[in-house]
Amino acid sequence: MKIDLKAAKRLELIYRDFKSAGKGAQKEFAELCGTSQPSISRMMKATQPITLEVIQNISVKLKYHPDWIVNGTGPTKYQEDKSTLITNIKNLQVENLILNARLKHIENETKGTHN
Repeated sequence: MKIDLKAAKRLELIYRDFKSAGKGAQKEFAELCGTSQPSISRMMKATQPITLEVIQNISVKLKYHPDWIVNGTGPTKYQEDKSTLITNIKNLQVENLILNARLKHIENETKGTHN
């Protein structure tokens, strides 16, 4: 998979927001994302693709919209809901949005290689 430099920059922005909110350093951010510190560092430097697990964890735990993370479109963050049922529905929507965002990204890459 081709590495998206803009998505890597958005991941770095999310990390900076995480850090400036006093939630921890890169190690804690990586743990929240479900990956290792070296992996999250490589993802932010665009030397390793951002995994679906990282996108999902950021979307669910930090409320960033997956379409914004992957494609830079749509709202940056979700509004917070308190209800458990609504949260569960949002989690399913996040998974669906992640898959749709990845599909759009792959379609765009495919169009670019055939032109």
